[in-house]
Amino acid sequence: MQSDGGSGLVYEGYEHVRLDGYRFIILKWFRLPDSVTTPAHALELLLRDAHYRDDYDTPDSQDWDTRTRHGPFRVDAITVQSFEPVSAAAASRALQDLADLHGGPSPEVAERLEDRVLRVVADAPSHWRLRDPGPAGRHDFSHILNDFVEIVTVDLDERVLVLVVGAED
Repeated sequence: MQSDGGSGLVYEGYEHVRLDGYRFIILKWFRLPDSVTTPAHALELLLRDAHYRDDYDTPDSQDWDTRTRHGPFRVDAITVQSFEPVSAAAASRALQDLADLHGGPSPEVAERLEDRVLRVVADAPSHWRLRDPGPAGRHDFSHILNDFVEIVTVDLDERVLVLVVGAED
């Protein structure tokens, strides 16, 4: 399912991990072009990619470009500077905190979370967390998603970027 989202990144697909009836984590994999030499450059390309512009409002939202929305935020409110570097432990903790809401996941979901999400985050050398741009950066339908978490992992050696988004809808 490789495709070009107009940024130079190659979109290689996604995985949807349902935590329960309302909470989810979605991973999207991208291949970095050889010209990318810094995580900041990788983030810049990600922000320009059509596959980034996903409002996560429906199970098939990854199939189209929302143009102006990303999660609960307006795309024009997100810049490379909106991301802060975080440790693997901090990135994993943010995702685990989402999973632990409302009493935590079932044992089966906890195993899937560990195998399919937290291992991907732990294995990456570079982690970036999107900071909330505040009320001015939210779009009119932002109330649909709560507890939005976004982590981007960048591996320049392996030429891989993984976008990890979690929320409660």
